[in-house]
Amino acid sequence: MEANEIISALNTALTAEVEAILVYTNSHTVCECPHLKLLMLETALDEMRHVKLLSEAIADMDGKPELKPRQVRLKYEGDEELLEHAEDLEEEAIDMYTKMIKDIDDDEIKSLLTKILDEEHGHMKDIEEVEEEWAEEEDEEEDDEEDKEDDDKEDKDKGEDKED
Repeated sequence: MEANEIISALNTALTAEVEAILVYTNSHTVCECPHLKLLMLETALDEMRHVKLLSEAIADMDGKPELKPRQVRLKYEGDEELLEHAEDLEEEAIDMYTKMIKDIDDDEIKSLLTKILDEEHGHMKDIEEVEEEWAEEEDEEEDDEEDKEDDDKEDKDKGEDKED
């Protein structure tokens, strides 16, 4: 891959990272779950660092960091949809960086992209942990509801026994 093609690919990644910053920063302000708020803020900060690293790499190759116009995909129909959207963004980033690493033959750029890819995998792991936490909470709520229904039935049965 020629230097100008590498710079173009890095600018595509730069644009994706800027979108992620906007999504995660805005998500932080609208979500309700405190754990998710913190995750969105921390992830936005990581993506900001990625923008800095990518911009520096582009400049080091005598290129110019440029954002390629694209629609920012913001979704706020509740915390679950927000988390699913974050998961989609991370999957896209993982796919993008994996392809770039395969296609680019510059070892220094590959090293940088591998570092960013590892962090994107970390973001995905964090998202999956929140999903697991929510699933456990949902299971606990269902168990509590079933226990309450069982207690109510027992109370009703006891009341019927007293009438007999």
